[in-house]
Amino acid sequence: MKKTNLLFSTLLFVFFLTTVASVVIANGTQTTDINVILGNIRGLVWEIFATLVVICFIWAGVLFLTAEGDPQKLEKAKQAFFWGVIGTLVGILAYSITSIMMNEIFRQ
Repeated sequence: MKKTNLLFSTLLFVFFLTTVASVVIANGTQTTDINVILGNIRGLVWEIFATLVVICFIWAGVLFLTAEGDPQKLEKAKQAFFWGVIGTLVGILAYSITSIMMNEIFRQ
């Protein structure tokens, strides 16, 4: 169990480092402009979020298809779809809030 946690932690750390490196390097040149860095971070998080939303709805669809009329499985599939919708709304709201804040704070 400890090896699994160590492997997961190492992979997460490597992903974090590569993400930070890709965010700081914009258009092939290194940048220290906070607007560019924050915009790149926001864009990367949005792409990850969109991917997770698609995976969530595919998973809910698979649950619906494999329920075969079983009421318990159908309820589980409905809950997965419901929480997928809630998660999507929260993600869109969070992205909108950060967009509004960045436009107001870093107005040039």
